[in-house]
Amino acid sequence: MITVACGASNLGAEVIHVGLIGTHYCDIDKLIRRLQSTAADRLFVYEAGPCGYYLCRYLTGRGLTYQLVNWSFSLYPAFERMFPMYSSLE
Repeated sequence: MITVACGASNLGAEVIHVGLIGTHYCDIDKLIRRLQSTAADRLFVYEAGPCGYYLCRYLTGRGLTYQLVNWSFSLYPAFERMFPMYSSLE
């Protein structure tokens, strides 16, 4: 399952949880059609785990704009800020 949320492009805008969709291409196409009717510009941002790069290739093939986030690179510094006592542990 893929969790879908939408938000405006301005900083501090509220992010709204849209719901869950399946991982099949037909589910992603249905979401794209629904978003085309409600937004002029769309930027897909998602975290691709070890098997999630198929979505990157699919969005590229459809000519859509996306940003790929690797959670292991973005989450670790936040973890260190929240729990500095564990940052020196190896």
